Amino acid sequence: MLCKPSRLAIAPASVAVLKQMTATRNRAGSRICRFIEQHLDDRLTLPRLAHEFHRSPFHLQRTFKSVLGVSPKAYIDAAGFAR
Repeated sequence: MLCKPSRLAIAPASVAVLKQMTATRNRAGSRICRFIEQHLDDRLTLPRLAHEFHRSPFHLQRTFKSVLGVSPKAYIDAAGFAR
């Protein structure tokens, strides 16, 4: 017997909360990108970025990658190479 995926009913309030969370994550990603671009001459590490943005390194890495699709290190390398 095959299992069929069930449809989840999401309340409109939940949709609004999800949109707000996504917007907040996108703004955080933009702030981190600007910081990286402004400090390319510095030694940027994940612990330093996490400290600057008051996050754990794990949380910053996971959030950054989910928003931008690349790790902070890949973004730093690409931004430095583009200069």
